[in-house]
Amino acid sequence: MKNIVCMLIIYNNENKLFLQDREWIQKEWEDYSFFGWHLENNETPEKCLNREIKEELNIDLKENDFKFLCVLNTNTYKTNKNYDIYFYLYKTDKKEEDFEILEWKSGKYFSINEAKKLRFVANFEEIFIKILNNLY
Repeated sequence: MKNIVCMLIIYNNENKLFLQDREWIQKEWEDYSFFGWHLENNETPEKCLNREIKEELNIDLKENDFKFLCVLNTNTYKTNKNYDIYFYLYKTDKKEEDFEILEWKSGKYFSINEAKKLRFVANFEEIFIKILNNLY
C-alpha cells in the first residue's frame, strides 16, 4: 500500500495557521505539524481527514467545511520514505484555547512567516507557497 497522509491546514481570520505542538514528542526533527495523519485500509482521503480530525480535535468536518489544496509527494526525515500528503484548508474563528485537543499536548497559531521557520517532518516550503496563494 502506498504511504498516504491527509493533513488539515487550519487557519483563522488573520490567516494564522493553527499547528500541533510535537516538540515534546520528538526534538530531533520536528517542532510542529499540521493535524491529521495516515490513511487506513479502504479509506478515501476525505474519510481519513474526517476521522483524524475527529480523533485529534473532536471536530466533525462537513463536506463544505474544508477545501482541497493539493497533493505533495515528499520524503520524511524520520522514516526516509516517500509519502503522498493530501492537504486541505479549513478556516475557523476558534481561538487557541477553544480547541479540544485530544491526542496531542497543545496547539498554537503562527503567522505563515513564523511557521516557515519551524521544523516539520518534511520540507513543506512548497505548501507554504500554496497556502499563501490561496489565502491572499
